[in-house]
Amino acid sequence: MKKVLGLFILLLAIIPVKSLALSYDEVEKYKVDENVNIGFSHEWYVFTRDNYIGNSELSSLGITEDKMKEIFDNNNIYVDALNKKDFNKEFFVRKISYPEKKNMKDYTEKELKAFGDSFVLQLPTDEWKKYENDNNTYLLINFVDTIGGKTVYMEEYITSYNGYVYSFGLQTTGKVLTESDKSFVKSTVDMLEYSADTTKKDDSKKDDTKKDDTKKDTDEEKEDKEDSDKKDMLVFGVLAIGIVCVTAIIITLIVQSNKNKQK
Repeated sequence: MKKVLGLFILLLAIIPVKSLALSYDEVEKYKVDENVNIGFSHEWYVFTRDNYIGNSELSSLGITEDKMKEIFDNNNIYVDALNKKDFNKEFFVRKISYPEKKNMKDYTEKELKAFGDSFVLQLPTDEWKKYENDNNTYLLINFVDTIGGKTVYMEEYITSYNGYVYSFGLQTTGKVLTESDKSFVKSTVDMLEYSADTTKKDDSKKDDTKKDDTKKDTDEEKEDKEDSDKKDMLVFGVLAIGIVCVTAIIITLIVQSNKNKQK
């Protein structure tokens, strides 16, 4: 008996344990827009602006096409995914136009700090972290809010790419985000597939060492820069409102409402 038990323990030790994070080949790919593709496993209902019309899964949840279009249009949402095992978990991809800014991976540290600090002023948090992977640079934001009398927890990655600001995030209703939840969001962001970079690089900022150190900004140039910084702060605040704020019209609440009506 001891030998059998010992053999069983040995087998458990050598059998590889599958990571919670899936590879990009193990997920179904969905088009966010012309710039980004995202992947989800079969454990998620995934609705995009391209696939919701005539979608049997959408109708099975009791959501009409008109309601889904309303959710997309009113909340800057391009992908709305609901976990099949836990309807309290919903993943959003939001997008808003901002052609004045270059891609976040090309931001200087000063530019990134200005973006991050101004962005969170409109949110129920004053903290953000920088996250970098092979495809881009992101602001990582984690906060708690209340909608419809329910506590909502958010984990979001914010970036800019090819003239848009994107938000990729998981929202849980009534349940604190677990480490597994956060790992899932991170792995999803790490697997994002971006199209070619179409922005123009400002090489002058990358080559500051070649500038004449004796050259000083004129008073007019300094005033222009201050006005530009103030404008950026205002725009970042508007972006935060448009792209991150929790919406009261989400699939989770609709599905829960439909279930209560059936009881």
